[in-house]
Amino acid sequence: MSTNGRSGVKRLIVGSVASQVIHLSDTPILLLRPTGDWRSRGTGFKRLLVALDGSDYSEMVLPLVRHIAQHFSSEVLLLSVPVGNP
Repeated sequence: MSTNGRSGVKRLIVGSVASQVIHLSDTPILLLRPTGDWRSRGTGFKRLLVALDGSDYSEMVLPLVRHIAQHFSSEVLLLSVPVGNP
């Protein structure tokens, strides 16, 4: 799925379809923000950033990430942000 990368006030006013889809979907979603250099047939995913929340559910995406990474010879970056105690 592609995204236009709105942020700030514009995102609050116009909204983000990509954010809505992510929050409503049970299926892993790959978001792309096309740039002027982007070509759909020549895309190479050099790095994949995967956000994990520590749940088994979030880790279900890892086999898919591995498949994409192997296909494109991508570096995989795993992001986990610990939740602190209040």
